[in-house]
This record gives sequence, structure tokens and C-alpha cells, in this order.
Amino acid sequence: CGFGVPKIYGAAPNQDFYNNGEKCGICYELVGPSGVLYFMVDSHCPVKGNEASCSGDMLHFDLHRNGFNTIVEKGLGRVNVTFRMVACNHEGNIIVKTKKEASQYYFGFIVMNHVIGLKKVYYSFDEKNSTRLERRGNYNEWKVDTVSSLPLYLQFESISGEKVMTQINEIKSGFSYDTGVQFSVPKDMYFDVNNR
Repeated sequence: CGFGVPKIYGAAPNQDFYNNGEKCGICYELVGPSGVLYFMVDSHCPVKGNEASCSGDMLHFDLHRNGFNTIVEKGLGRVNVTFRMVACNHEGNIIVKTKKEASQYYFGFIVMNHVIGLKKVYYSFDEKNSTRLERRGNYNEWKVDTVSSLPLYLQFESISGEKVMTQINEIKSGFSYDTGVQFSVPKDMYFDVNNR
């Protein structure tokens, strides 16, 4: 998902569930036979080379050993689990992390640190005439081809339909912008405070 090493435990669902980065940054609570694991989707398990586990036939989460041992006794391979989407317990605001190649001709970026799922991203130069961006495949990247003027306004829409906007006043490559905004958490979601 391009986040780097997340502060929250990361896991990789099968390729179909990941859906070209759509699930990047969404948190889940997974319940296994021996415990509960709280995690954020930070990558995917590709089908190629993992056909038995990561094909579209069944939902699958790849976990690191330390996470797997949290939900099941040591020595077992695959187990059935239940899971539900929960709010991520990020502190602070949504972050826009620019790609190293970022310039006025290519403003590529990752959106991270959102407490619930990110559905859409829009940009404008006047806060009124917005253009929707498309997520760029498995890399969870968004891009504005040409920044004709500054400031650049980015609007983020959550999976619950809430929209928040931020303003970018200068373009820096490989930089993390604190947007000053964050999504609110719907009443039916919660932060898991026991598994930080």
C-alpha cells in the first residue's frame, strides 16, 4: 500500500479482497480460536505463487508469525476465523505522502493515517471545480498529472461518505504533509483499545 512500516500491525488479504488497493489502510478485528488480533491492511497476497491460499476462491489473510500466534496455537497452519471492520486507532490527521518523483508535472502521492477507509480522492485549484482521481492499482497511489497553479486542494471521501478537504501550498518530493483533517468515526465502528 506504500505506507512503509506501519505503526499498527499490518496484514495482507488475498488479491480479490484487496481489490487493487481499495482495502489499503482499513483496519479489522480478527477473532481466532485462541485470541483476537487487530490489524490494518498494508499489502496484498498475490495469487501468483500462492494459488492455494490467495486465489479468489476464499477470503484469506496472510499474517506474520507473531500475529498468527496471537489467534491460534503454535504449529497449526490455516484456521477459520471471524472478522469485522473497525476504526483504526491512528493519532493525528490524515497524511499525504508524496512520491520521490513529485513535481508540478507529476504529483503522485499516497494517502495514509485515515481512521476509516478511503473511498475517493478529488483535486481542484479553486475549491469548486473538482476532478476525481483514480487509485493507481496495487500501489495505492493517486496522481495529478499537472499542477497548473497553487494552492492545490485535495478532497478525501471516506467509505461512510464523509468529505474533508486540505490545501497543498507547495510541492515537495518525498514529503509527508499533515492535512489538518481527519474522518469522524461512525457510531457502529470503534477503536480497539486492547490490542494497540
